[in-house]
Amino acid sequence: MPLLKCSKEELNLGAVLLSGQSFRWKKLVTNVDENIAPSSDDIFFGVAKHRVWKVWRENDEQLGYELGIELIPLYKLWSENDKHFARLLANHRTKLEGIRVLGQDPLETVFAFICSANNHIRRITNMVETLCELYGESTNVSCLNGIKTFYDFADLKRMTDDPSLETVLRTRGFGYRALNIALASKALQDNGEQFLENLSKGTYENAVEELQQMRGIGAKVADCICLMGLRMHFVVPIDTHTLQITAENYLGTLLQRKSLQEKDRRQVAAIWQEKFGPYAGWAQAVLFTAHLRQMNIRQPTRRSLKIKTVKL
Repeated sequence: MPLLKCSKEELNLGAVLLSGQSFRWKKLVTNVDENIAPSSDDIFFGVAKHRVWKVWRENDEQLGYELGIELIPLYKLWSENDKHFARLLANHRTKLEGIRVLGQDPLETVFAFICSANNHIRRITNMVETLCELYGESTNVSCLNGIKTFYDFADLKRMTDDPSLETVLRTRGFGYRALNIALASKALQDNGEQFLENLSKGTYENAVEELQQMRGIGAKVADCICLMGLRMHFVVPIDTHTLQITAENYLGTLLQRKSLQEKDRRQVAAIWQEKFGPYAGWAQAVLFTAHLRQMNIRQPTRRSLKIKTVKL
C-alpha cells in the first residue's frame, strides 16, 4: 500500500478535497475498523486518474514521497507580503495550513466547472456524480457498510455517442447546463485531451480565449480550468467570495461598482498576483477556504498519508 510522507502543514485533506476544487471526494468518519485506518478517524474516498482512492493519515514512521511544491515557504512569503493573510493564519493556523490546489485531469475540470456555473458545491457534486454514473466505468469496493459502487469520470465517447445526452441530463436536473455539456462533449470529441494539453503549454491569454469558445464557459469557469486543470498556478478565479475578500482588504472602491467589468476582473487578478506571486491561485484557495468558514476540520498530529487504490 503506497505511502506519501506529508505533514498537515503541507496537505490539509479535508480543506483541499471538500472545498470545491474537485467534486469527486467524500469523507467517511469512523474509528471502529482497524483494517482501514488504525490511527485516524477521517477517511476520504474519491475517484481520480481511473482509480478509486481511499486516503487517510497514518503515523510519521513510514517512509514515502515528498510533494513537489512545498507550502511552508509559500505560506511564509504570503504572510510577509500580506497582513490580512498573516492575521488569518495566526488566528486559524491549524485550520488553514496545508491548503493546496489539486492537479486534476483537464478534461474532467472542463465538465465539472461547466456544472459549477451559478451553482453551489453540494449540487455541483451531485451533478458530477450523476454524469459519472451515467457515462463512466464502474467498480465495486468493499467498505465498512458493505459493497459500494464507484464510477470513473464520464467517458467522452460514451457521451458523444448518446444522441439523447442533453435530454437525459435535463431529466436528471442539469437544466440549461445539459446543453452546455452536450456541446462541449462534441467540441472535444476529436483530440480533446491533446487540445487541452496544448493549451497548458501555451499562454494564459490564449487558453482562456480558446476555452470561452465553448458554450457555458465564461471568464470564471475558464480561470478555474486554467488553475486546476491546466496547472497555471498564478490564475485567480474571480467569484463573489474573491470579490468580497478583495473589497474588504485590498480594494475598497470595488464596493462602489454596480457591476464587474472585464477591466475590473483583470484589476482584481493583478492585485492578487502582485501580492502572492506565481502561486497566487494557491493563496486564493487558502483565503477562499477561510471566507467559507470551513473550520470544522480536526487537527491531527504530523503523520504520513496512507493511500489505497483500486484500478477501474
